[in-house]
Amino acid sequence: MYIIADLVKMFWGGRYYTLPRPPGLEGSLTIAGIILPTYNLFIIGVSLSIAALLWFLLARTKLGKIIRAAVFDREMVGILGIRLPWLFALVFGIGAFVAGAVGLLAAPMGSIAVGMDVEIIVPVFVVCIIGGMEAFWGR
Repeated sequence: MYIIADLVKMFWGGRYYTLPRPPGLEGSLTIAGIILPTYNLFIIGVSLSIAALLWFLLARTKLGKIIRAAVFDREMVGILGIRLPWLFALVFGIGAFVAGAVGLLAAPMGSIAVGMDVEIIVPVFVVCIIGGMEAFWGR
C-alpha cells in the first residue's frame, strides 16, 4: 500500500484536488422546511439505484444465483463446470466499477488526495467482518 501511494505521489504529486459539481446540480431544494443540496439528493438517488441493481443482480438473475452458490460452496460450483477464476474476476470487476463510480460521485463533496483511504479503511473492514461476506442487507 505504501509503495503504491508513493508511486502515485511520484507521478501525480501529493496535492489536494477538487472537482466542481456538475452543471445543474449546484443549487438546493427546500423540502418540508429543510434545505437540501440538489447534488446530495442526486447522490441519494444514484445510491438507491445502484443498491437496487445489485440486489436485482444477486437475487433475481442466474448469475446472482451462481455468485451466491460460489460464496457458500466453491467446490460444488466448480464441479458444475463454472470457471471460478472468471466468476471471481467478474465479481471483482463489478465491485471495482461500483467503487470507482461512487468515488467519482463523491469527489465534488470534498477533496481528493493521496492517503485519503486511510481514514475509512478500518470502518469498512469492520463492516465487512461484522456484516459477513454473504449478507447483502447486513443480516
